[in-house]
Amino acid sequence: MIELTQQLEKQFGIELYPTLFFEYQNIKELAEYFRTEYEEIFREYFGLELKEEIFGNVSHDPGEREVRKTDNSEITITKDIETANSKDIAIIGMAGIFSDSPDIEAFWKNLRDKKDLIRDIPPDHFDYKPWFDGDAKREDSIYCKWGSFIDRVDKFDAGFFNISPREAEVMDPQLRLLLEVLYATSEDAGYASKIRGTRTGVYVGVCFHDYQQEMTRLGKDVAPHDGTGNAATMMANRPSFYLNLTGPSMAVDTACSSSLVALHLACKALQNKECKMAFAGGANLLLSSRHYRYFCSIGALSHSGRCHTFDKKADGYVPGEGVGVVLLKPLEQAIADHDRIHAVIKGSAVNHGGYTPSITAPSVNLEAHPLTG
Repeated sequence: MIELTQQLEKQFGIELYPTLFFEYQNIKELAEYFRTEYEEIFREYFGLELKEEIFGNVSHDPGEREVRKTDNSEITITKDIETANSKDIAIIGMAGIFSDSPDIEAFWKNLRDKKDLIRDIPPDHFDYKPWFDGDAKREDSIYCKWGSFIDRVDKFDAGFFNISPREAEVMDPQLRLLLEVLYATSEDAGYASKIRGTRTGVYVGVCFHDYQQEMTRLGKDVAPHDGTGNAATMMANRPSFYLNLTGPSMAVDTACSSSLVALHLACKALQNKECKMAFAGGANLLLSSRHYRYFCSIGALSHSGRCHTFDKKADGYVPGEGVGVVLLKPLEQAIADHDRIHAVIKGSAVNHGGYTPSITAPSVNLEAHPLTG
């Protein structure tokens, strides 16, 4: 797509964004865009007077275009958003671990100082060298060897969480770190000593399970702790079990949006009085060559090792690790309880992009829809 965009730019002397074919996903929509934005250029290029001869009879009416792009499901989504409970939600606790950032304060400092947190895949994650090849066309290989990585992913205070060393050894590091970050969140909120036994929900976004894949690849014998340590449901249920929390507890997998959808569900649960407080968070670690091999196979990763967002140099994304959790409570109750309030969530919404030219291709219009209503 990038090569085609560049060819069109060169041929017609126009400037196009790399997202062109995501925004206009069929010939009719693309023709309408060219007609609206570059009418004179195309008329001159083809030496034609009548613009219909180039593009056909395509309507300029924005209303008609919106109707064509909007099906009944989108209308229903709009109605749901307008009638949703808009009660404000307070963030009363938060904690996280990120690249070269053992806590949120260090992360903010790194952002403020514009520190480069991208590096080669470290050996304690996996050895990328046997798979690495600069030729992106080679099958089952890695052309992107970069990312942002958490240090000491193999460390865990198992005894603090009443977990035996044998069980901890086969437990997904994403779950280990999540337990630590979630507990740190309760400490930040001032609830570490009084949250046990409360009707608090746990909503966790997670979509990759590299650790389990590696155990399978290495031929590890199956043992009783494999399931409780690696099942996706345990990302939420293990924290609820450890802290004796009785609110809803669920892991959420919606790919890249998993943590945001988890946050949305937590807010709705509070608004619907399904729980009194709720943890919402997510965990992502990059622990397998298979992770990189797959995303290289579809050309999703950056060849340059950098994310050039909204730029002509954009050539893919660079993966990153992170574990983050917030503790939520209805704003009115947080004020009444004299909680420290980090921020206020005014609203949230979720939808799907529907049918696009590829299942991995986004719908720009429908991604914007939850924001515009």
